[in-house]
Amino acid sequence: PVPGISTGPYANSSYGKEVGYASAVTAIDAKLGLYFETLKKAGLDQNTITFFSSDNGASNEGNHDYKYFTSSGALQGYKRSLHEGGHRTPLVVTWPGKIAAGTRSLHQFAFYDFLATAADLAGVATDALPSHDGTSIVPTLLGKGQDLPPFVYHEYCAPNEKSTGWGQSVRIGNWSAVCVGDKLSAGKIPACDVPLLYDLGEDVGQTKDVAAKHPDV
Repeated sequence: PVPGISTGPYANSSYGKEVGYASAVTAIDAKLGLYFETLKKAGLDQNTITFFSSDNGASNEGNHDYKYFTSSGALQGYKRSLHEGGHRTPLVVTWPGKIAAGTRSLHQFAFYDFLATAADLAGVATDALPSHDGTSIVPTLLGKGQDLPPFVYHEYCAPNEKSTGWGQSVRIGNWSAVCVGDKLSAGKIPACDVPLLYDLGEDVGQTKDVAAKHPDV
């Protein structure tokens, strides 16, 4: 349940059924404010690294229509989509005195990179970690830059693109491939014969399939 729906700032707004979503976002923002205020009061604000992100793209659940607030922006899709809108979200990191305020990066980060990143920040040796696929992004956080990961991979059963099937997506630089097929139990891997291919540098909304023009990719 979302607090403040009937008493919050949007109780008398024209948002209709979107009042719940608007109230939830505002509540999260307020709680983040309390979090940072508490860190400051405890004298820990200058020695705390905070990561803030989402585990998926824009929600389209709980009586909420993701298009109402343009939650996916220019991206195609929403939570559980194989297209960028299903899994591409911002990552916000604060580290006073180390990460310059207001800086931005296009470096690609997935949640499986967090273990390596946290270990790097804590001074834990890579060989002390369990087997993982992640890469530390500490160089990027400190403004030193680093190579993009070779690829970023996702797969879903019953994705929005085909609720009765499964699919895969892979990002390599600005290339994005989306492959949708029948149920995983059908045993077909990859899920399709020819994936959809997009050049995100020219088409971030993934509106033009250019697979036929780039068979080499």
